[in-house]
Amino acid sequence: MDRRIAVIALAVAAAAIALLLWPRARVAPDAPATGGAATVAATDAADAAAAGAPAGDPDRAETSTAPQQDVRVDATPASAGADAATFAIVGTVVGEDGAPFANAIVIARTRSLAASELRTGRFGATKPGSTATDGAGRFRIDHVPAGTVHVYAFPHEMRRQLWTEPWAETEFEGRAGSEVQWQARIDPHPQIVGVARYKNGAPIEGAIVTARIRGEQPVHVVTDKQGRFLFVRLPPEPHDVELPAIFVPDGARPVAARGVWPDHGLLELVASFDEPQQQVPGSVIGSVLDTGNRLLGSFSVTLHDGSNANTRARITERSFRFEDVPPGRWRAIVYSGREPVCASDWIQVRPGEVTDLGAIATEPGGSLLLRVERPKEHADAPVDAYVIRAGVDRGLDLHFGSRSELTVDNLTPGEFRVSCWGEGIAHADSAATVAAGRTSEATLRLRAAVRREVVVEFADERAPLHIRIADDRGAVYFDTGPFWSGPLSRKVPLPLGSFTLSARGESGAEQSVAFAMTSLDDGQPPVRLVVR
Repeated sequence: MDRRIAVIALAVAAAAIALLLWPRARVAPDAPATGGAATVAATDAADAAAAGAPAGDPDRAETSTAPQQDVRVDATPASAGADAATFAIVGTVVGEDGAPFANAIVIARTRSLAASELRTGRFGATKPGSTATDGAGRFRIDHVPAGTVHVYAFPHEMRRQLWTEPWAETEFEGRAGSEVQWQARIDPHPQIVGVARYKNGAPIEGAIVTARIRGEQPVHVVTDKQGRFLFVRLPPEPHDVELPAIFVPDGARPVAARGVWPDHGLLELVASFDEPQQQVPGSVIGSVLDTGNRLLGSFSVTLHDGSNANTRARITERSFRFEDVPPGRWRAIVYSGREPVCASDWIQVRPGEVTDLGAIATEPGGSLLLRVERPKEHADAPVDAYVIRAGVDRGLDLHFGSRSELTVDNLTPGEFRVSCWGEGIAHADSAATVAAGRTSEATLRLRAAVRREVVVEFADERAPLHIRIADDRGAVYFDTGPFWSGPLSRKVPLPLGSFTLSARGESGAEQSVAFAMTSLDDGQPPVRLVVR
């Protein structure tokens, strides 16, 4: 499909899941801020002090620090019963100017927030251990389990927001029956405030923007409807700010600014290309004919273009219809439950037209007998596998355990790719052809491997488009595409043999380095590649 259409689809998806608010009078959205102050006093005169540390991007070490956190405890015993093992947290949230901050979300957790929670943040006042501040910035959380507690403040309710980070945080020990006070202060500085526009002045909406100190992992935000973006609580160092290559058409200059210092006014990122012209969508209709008796109960249909899927089909009995389909190359895939059972030929959807697929007929299923031959060093090692039909967007996860054979039944006839891996075993791929009513066979000969560190750096600090490790026979052991960014440091399981590490950067620079695995000893020196 046309690259610009793919960019539009990705931008719409990013915008739908990224709720980005523009700064209000005192605060800045979509990034963390420093914590406030509190004090601890207990009746037995034992001091309990804890320092709060701002939470940065999960992939990047945060260099700024929050002010010392003091927590004040009223150790009045609670009444006997269920609350004897809990305590309460009360306090206020204020902005950088000291004014109360209303509708902030405060949550208390017995463990720190995981990176996965922050990446797809969903934090609201109705969840257990959470509340919202009132008009005076005040809050109270009751029934908090006694012990070590992590407390976070967010500027607003988060609903599946990308790269969420707390704006203030602290950690302390709460005693049963006590009341702990926390005064949280939000200060977004140092910050980079910016706007991204096309050449014709139109805002670039729903685009991921990265900010990176050279040699470190990037932090991310998403532009709003006006193309605005904001990074807060950054280290006071120059940053490279840019849009990933997926948002830039082939041959166009990167949308980037180098060496941007925080707190130096509005940053304008202006593209060298105009806003992509949205084409009139088309429609796709068709029906399903179950000649192979593959449909068990209800079925679903998905349109797939090789990387994106459209699941918004209107199904009536055995007929289906898709509306608002972006022009381009698509195919329909029919599922019985979660299993793909048949697929149409590739079709070209044209602007404003209805494309009729006709009847898509199922075929009787076939079977695939998979065998794995483990290396002697790992004769009993558990092995996992993944089987997927070529051109289909969903495959099957398989678990051999300690077995050497596994049969997969009721597969749709066609070409399949099989991947296997295990601890101490190199990644292995194979191909197999499944025929209707027959059992096909495939054997994967696995090789012993050891994890070796691979480091790739880009001298111009632009995002990589492609990083790959292959041996001298063409077998691929590592492959990553344009959605990955930053310098790479990864431990890849590799067997004995000769290999080539290659990388291509956003600027078009491409380099490679050859290396060998002459032993399976741990602690081998890293393989390094700098793309200039």
